[in-house]
Amino acid sequence: MKSIISELFYGNFAPQAKNLSKNKKLKKKATELLKAEKELLKHLDEEEKELYLIYDGIYSDLLSLSEADSFALGFKTGAALLMETLSKV
Repeated sequence: MKSIISELFYGNFAPQAKNLSKNKKLKKKATELLKAEKELLKHLDEEEKELYLIYDGIYSDLLSLSEADSFALGFKTGAALLMETLSKV
């Protein structure tokens, strides 16, 4: 088994890229969201569509930043738990 640190270094370990299609609840919500977005876009004129797409892009960026922060916090918390566990031995 390869070292997870080596895999991370060489870009072979990307937990954020896991296959989310196996998560039925997530897949269902994504389908609902796409359906609602298509319906919304039908009712918008070109100027409103452009504004919506700007909003959607900014919101996507915000989600990405939030996910990165959550990942870092989870990683740091796990490392802190490990350090505390090992220091008590």
